[in-house]
Amino acid sequence: MREPAYGGASGSAQYRPAVAAPRARETVSALFAGVSTTAIVLGAVAGGRLAEGPGPTAVPVVGAGRALPAAAVDTAKGGHVTVTARAPGR
Repeated sequence: MREPAYGGASGSAQYRPAVAAPRARETVSALFAGVSTTAIVLGAVAGGRLAEGPGPTAVPVVGAGRALPAAAVDTAKGGHVTVTARAPGR
């Protein structure tokens, strides 16, 4: 399942674990919601601390510094990630 840009990222991120654990779809969905909410909170706290500390220009600089290595890895892998998780017994 390929999703366009960010708009389909959450759908794809929920679909793949649910396929890997078909008997625990509700648990997987709850775990996804908790992890994604935690990531948003941590990003907001880090951005706020950067904006209050070094200044607002530090936020995009640090963000780019974290995103560029991830983009390099993605490019080195051919621009896509393959998920091979399978449910037990499949």
